Amino acid sequence: MDFKRNSVIALYLEGKSQPAIVRELNHHQLNKVFVNRTITRYNNTSSIAKRHGGGHQKTATSREMVQKVKKRLERNPRQSANQMAKELQISKCSIRRILKNNLKVKPYKIQKVHDLTPKQQQVRLERAKELLRFAESGQFPNIMFSVEKIFPIKQLVNSQNDSVYLTDRSYENLSHRLATSRQHPKQIMVWAAVTADGRSPIVFIEPGVKVNAKYYREDILEVV
Repeated sequence: MDFKRNSVIALYLEGKSQPAIVRELNHHQLNKVFVNRTITRYNNTSSIAKRHGGGHQKTATSREMVQKVKKRLERNPRQSANQMAKELQISKCSIRRILKNNLKVKPYKIQKVHDLTPKQQQVRLERAKELLRFAESGQFPNIMFSVEKIFPIKQLVNSQNDSVYLTDRSYENLSHRLATSRQHPKQIMVWAAVTADGRSPIVFIEPGVKVNAKYYREDILEVV
């Protein structure tokens, strides 16, 4: 490439016009744009060396913008990419490039889980172990699995669209990935069960009723 530029400048210094230089160096497959740029660079710098750092400068994905996005995620990793793009006045494509290529974060779905105490977690673990023992002994046909489900009035979490940007899935960022639910909001309770033979009808529990052993036996089990 330097040979071609030197040839262009040599003819230019001989007084040849740019169209004449293109015609004379046609065997090198040079076009008029290359000739014009080479002569302009020589006139401006007295050299044919290519100037580095030219061309389109990064703005949306600059180091400063990457740091802005990083600080925002550190304050609140639940921000959406579209919202950050709007607030920082950059395109959605740019914010996604920063998140993926520069910050190496991925959107993880927020999971809905029960807000269990350590004691409740231990009870569930023991019950799970007991079920495994039943399965190994072939006693599953004699077991009925029932559940009372409370539908509270609470903030909705869209499991498809609500995400949190993190570098990985770890115990340290568990609180960012979970949407907990608590008891005692306004609610309605339903009951249902399944066995090896099929499922029960759904039973709606009257508001304010305490489901004790008597109510469970007489108003639920004997009804279904």
